[in-house]
Amino acid sequence: MERPLILFLPLLLAFSGGDKPPVSWSISTEEVGQERVKLTIAASVKKGWHIYAMEQERDDGPLPTEFSFAPSAAFGLVGDVREPAPASHFDANFGMTVRSHEGYVTYEALLQRRTSDAFSVELHVEYMACDDRMCLPPLKVPLRVNIPALSASPK
Repeated sequence: MERPLILFLPLLLAFSGGDKPPVSWSISTEEVGQERVKLTIAASVKKGWHIYAMEQERDDGPLPTEFSFAPSAAFGLVGDVREPAPASHFDANFGMTVRSHEGYVTYEALLQRRTSDAFSVELHVEYMACDDRMCLPPLKVPLRVNIPALSASPK
């Protein structure tokens, strides 16, 4: 009966607080004209680990990275969240070819302002991180960024 414990030991250690998570997230903003804001959502993926692209070739594999924005009267999402071109490789954890990202990965989202007042953008990113031996359970990480009010234009 010791074998099952040994198989789950790496997973338990990953969540014991002894190790930093293999992925950390950050968010920054840039005003694009008077009415649009570009969000840059960055994932810093620890060496040896990867996260999965937003779309996979098949639905029976890893959890794709997903972004969900909290509804807000202050802004609207323009188009979809964009990701860099992922790498395709065979993943032994799933026995299939998958699309993934390693290292420092930036995603972009464009927002349309519906107000000139300050507001907050709240979203969740759900992702799965794997190395060449195992995958951690999917995580859903909350992110929040404050968007400042537009300054009045000089007349």
